[in-house]
Amino acid sequence: MNNHIVLWIAFALLFLPSLYFFCAAFSENITDPATGQAIVVDTTSAPFLLKYRLHRVIAGAICFIASLAYLAMATGHGFTVRCCDGRQFYYARYVDWAITTPLLLWEIIDYTSAPINQRFFIYAADILMIIAGLIGSLVCGGEKWIFFGFSMLCFIPILWFLCALRESVEVQHKKAFETLMNITVITWFFYPIIWIMAEGTGSLCANAEAICYTVLDIIAKSAFGFVICNHPVQVIAGAVGQPNAGTSSMI
Repeated sequence: MNNHIVLWIAFALLFLPSLYFFCAAFSENITDPATGQAIVVDTTSAPFLLKYRLHRVIAGAICFIASLAYLAMATGHGFTVRCCDGRQFYYARYVDWAITTPLLLWEIIDYTSAPINQRFFIYAADILMIIAGLIGSLVCGGEKWIFFGFSMLCFIPILWFLCALRESVEVQHKKAFETLMNITVITWFFYPIIWIMAEGTGSLCANAEAICYTVLDIIAKSAFGFVICNHPVQVIAGAVGQPNAGTSSMI
């Protein structure tokens, strides 16, 4: 399959869901996916439903940003050719990841009561992970593995915190949190494997690399967003008025 065809498919499978997520966020009425009924917004439930809309907006923004990166790559931009081996390197992916992965983490962590210091540590580690991987991809010598190792040192704490935070998730959000966390942990686990085979050793051709990254990006972003949009609203509205509801991190 032609590399550009793969990139155009990725663009479509990220751009179209982003429009759906935006429409769902700004629709006049929010429908509960569990019942199919519109949620009545009053002064009590409005703050919680506004939070719910925000998560849908962020899900749309994640896919929208990723679709822009794939549009750039599909039209023959957003890449450079490495002088040492003549391999095409798509830096547009790293620009996309540097912006969208912190947003993905925010979506997950907002289900929890994680303290602010943990949140910023995870976001900082994530950005450093992406930057280290970018630098390593542009280095042709053996030093690339030093940057790859640095990236993995940032990656491991992120996985650990995501698994540990499940204990701080409120009961009504457990299912959504577990699904989002599993999607993220499983897909992100394969990114460094592809890096080793592609940017690291060159054993994976550019076309196969594009296919692998495309599949992972669609699952990690589009499928992720559909989980956000299908999180039942009724448990959120039903929590209004419960003790300490105003202090919880709810969507």
